[in-house]
Amino acid sequence: PEWVKFYGQRETNSNYFSGGCSTTFYGGRLFPEEYYGNLFYCEPSLNIVHRTVLTQDGAGYRARRAPGEQESEFLASTDQWFRPMNLRVGPDGALYIVDMYREIIEDYSAVPRFLQQQYGLNKGKDHGRIWRLSPKGKALAPNEKLAKAKVNELAHALAADNPWRRAAAQRILIERGDRGARDSLVKLLRAERAAPSGVIRALQTLRALKSLESADVLVALAHEDYRVRVHGLRLAGPWLDSNQALRSELVRLSHDSDARVRLELAMTLGESNAFWSVESLIDLAERHGSDRWMAAAILSSANNRNGGRLLLGLLGRPEVSPGARALLEPLAKTVGGRRDGKQMAAALRLVSSLDNDVQKACLTGFVGSISRGGAPAPESVDGWASLTSLLGSSDSQVRELAAKLAAELPVAEADRLTAMFAEAAETALETEGEQEKRREALQILASAPFEVLSPVASKLLDSREPPSIQASAIAALGVSGDERAAGVFLKGWPGFSPASRSAVLRAIFARKNRLPALIEAIENGAVHPGDVSGVQRELLKAIPDADLAARAGRLFKEPSSEAELAARIARYRGALNNKADAVKGKVVYQKNCIVCHKLGDQGNEVGPSLGSITGKPDESVLMDILDPNGKIEPEYKLYLISAAGGKAYAGVLASESPTSVILKRVDGGTDVILRKNIITMTASELSLMPTDLHTQINPQDTTDLIAFLRTAFIGKPKSQ
Repeated sequence: PEWVKFYGQRETNSNYFSGGCSTTFYGGRLFPEEYYGNLFYCEPSLNIVHRTVLTQDGAGYRARRAPGEQESEFLASTDQWFRPMNLRVGPDGALYIVDMYREIIEDYSAVPRFLQQQYGLNKGKDHGRIWRLSPKGKALAPNEKLAKAKVNELAHALAADNPWRRAAAQRILIERGDRGARDSLVKLLRAERAAPSGVIRALQTLRALKSLESADVLVALAHEDYRVRVHGLRLAGPWLDSNQALRSELVRLSHDSDARVRLELAMTLGESNAFWSVESLIDLAERHGSDRWMAAAILSSANNRNGGRLLLGLLGRPEVSPGARALLEPLAKTVGGRRDGKQMAAALRLVSSLDNDVQKACLTGFVGSISRGGAPAPESVDGWASLTSLLGSSDSQVRELAAKLAAELPVAEADRLTAMFAEAAETALETEGEQEKRREALQILASAPFEVLSPVASKLLDSREPPSIQASAIAALGVSGDERAAGVFLKGWPGFSPASRSAVLRAIFARKNRLPALIEAIENGAVHPGDVSGVQRELLKAIPDADLAARAGRLFKEPSSEAELAARIARYRGALNNKADAVKGKVVYQKNCIVCHKLGDQGNEVGPSLGSITGKPDESVLMDILDPNGKIEPEYKLYLISAAGGKAYAGVLASESPTSVILKRVDGGTDVILRKNIITMTASELSLMPTDLHTQINPQDTTDLIAFLRTAFIGKPKSQ
């Protein structure tokens, strides 16, 4: 044709898509199996319908030509008037093609006048074709009418193997607006082996009918198919800050194996107005921040002050991962843009002990936002003291960025800083002072040189100090990059409460230079290996320093039981297969266990609840009885307190307040000890439970005891 001659082969047969449209997913079952899940779309300028095969690629998909179509198309026509514009999968499973049927489809401005006169651009405007494409020799699916179908029939159709039927059934249910459909939809949602596409339709229909409940979303979040989990996340928003079970499920999904689920989770967390979501965002940034689109998703969820909390959380990790590093500059820019002096100062304190690249990223973000002007420069309680160390950096770029930021902020002079730190130290050590002011003083001291901070923190890491002051001292010392901080932490270890011990361990693991001191303390017996969690043990054994890793490996190697204990356990284990008598077991319980454990309204709540037996095999319960020191939960450690007047106390830490500590005695009574009267407070590594219980109960007694406990908590002994 003349128009082909005019434009040339390059334009008319370029093999490039220039007008692709009507992308359609084939979800029917009429076509052969290899076509299911393929993507089809029209290219009217080339007179073709293209087919592409999709494979999941991280959070997205990768498209490729189908086998056998590397140099051809799924559908190509020599008819120049064939202009496919739209595709749909019909109720019969066939692929319907809307053909515009035009000779010319170019815009007027692209066609020379003489060709317009020769061809006429409107030829075919009163025509059009619809093609039905189906496999040769295969019968079309029957077209069942849905308009008058009952609710349960429509719900069943949501899981049909034809996308048209699924969409039509959903449309009719929504148009009817019948909330009575909920039962049928929930049945589909919870049905085993239901098609994921049907479960998704049920979820979205419940939402449209305003009948969706948090329990439905929980089912979706736990579904085996990643696509259902994605839709569950999209629907979770209304319950994020009110439903604890749903929040727990979202936290679990940060470890989901599917990248698409993790990406959706990162976006969903931004719908929460609470702080709980930050930890999951930190986790996603640390482990998956380099995934495609993940950084943008996390940043979109860094709303309000959560952006600053996210920045501080990333900077507080032992090592900032490559994925997390990409977020530092934009997060710093967000915090600076909000003029949040408190979060900026906290970030600078953390940054001062990290590597140059991290410092540059954060400083660049702060400079980029603060230098724009507008709102007044933010204030900091420490006079931006943390910035002074960056001004003296050995890296010229860090010094330059720090100088630019200092020019925008009211940084205090050196003499003023010295006086400020001295005043803060005095306030922090004032035992009769207001706790809020003492905590603020410790925040200021977090920016002070280690020689100034250390003696103050050491005095405040004392069991006689209120828990909030101890926590603030731990936080302030934790900011320091000085390796000597570990020694200060561990010096007060024997007197720390479970909460303080957990906080100290987190602070120690936040800086690699503190780990050698911890390993040495465990080797010397100052810290019991059982106080270190399983995750922390693995971190110690994975230290890059081969010598330290080897020492940690020896410390946490599973100890071989003493020969006597091993023989005793074997002897008692043999009796577990004997016939159990729960009635006799009750007598054993009342004689030996009721003094520390409570069952119903009898006994004392000194030891842990025995309800955990429901999730343990008999062998594990046996080990708890025969080797009580093998593992002691932190909240059930025995604390020994020496107090003024020669008094001594022993018991489990029941509670603590700014002024007192309450111990629960073995007999069920309690002792209240004023902090000002405490001389020493030490956690014992021995269990309250006697280690010689085997001298009181024989193997058959143990079997009967376990049977009684299972009867009490489950209803029947395991042997029955």
